[in-house]
Amino acid sequence: MTEEFEQTFEAVSKVAWQLRYDWITFVSLYGDAKSVEILNGTAPEFFGVEQGRLVDHVILGLSRLFDPAFSMGDRSKANLTLPAIIDLLSDYENQAFVTDIKLRLKNLKSNLKSIIDERNKRIAHIDRQKALEARSVLDFSRTQFEDSLKEIERILNNIQSEILNGETDFEAIDSQAKHHATILIRCLQKAV
Repeated sequence: MTEEFEQTFEAVSKVAWQLRYDWITFVSLYGDAKSVEILNGTAPEFFGVEQGRLVDHVILGLSRLFDPAFSMGDRSKANLTLPAIIDLLSDYENQAFVTDIKLRLKNLKSNLKSIIDERNKRIAHIDRQKALEARSVLDFSRTQFEDSLKEIERILNNIQSEILNGETDFEAIDSQAKHHATILIRCLQKAV
């Protein structure tokens, strides 16, 4: 494969790696009642705002992975996205493999419609109807987000295995993210 493909693939994989780190950090901080009690006992407003920011950050990160390969269809405005990787595979000899990956990405994007809509209506733009709702309710679950993230990682590993003869252990970052969250919780616990 071309150097452009390898660089693009590696950069998109890094985005997925960082997204996983951010998600595991979020779950480690806000997914446990004891941790939330400690956060609320020290600086409830601050950690409440940060919770919202972290949720928005992971929604934005996941959604951006599905943006088009090029902004406004202009090839000089290339994006680091999953469709960009597919675009660079147009000349790959195993088109059956490429077709399978395209189908998986299409199905995954369809399953992420509520997350992508959340990004488009509330984070990237201020949709009037969404903004005027009395309460913003996220229309997706933790399981949906985690399953989607795992499928992205599987797709990236399938591409890496097929074309670059390698694989990335995305789960390796989990212990680091959990450790950093645990250190924060312990420090806050000692301070109270």
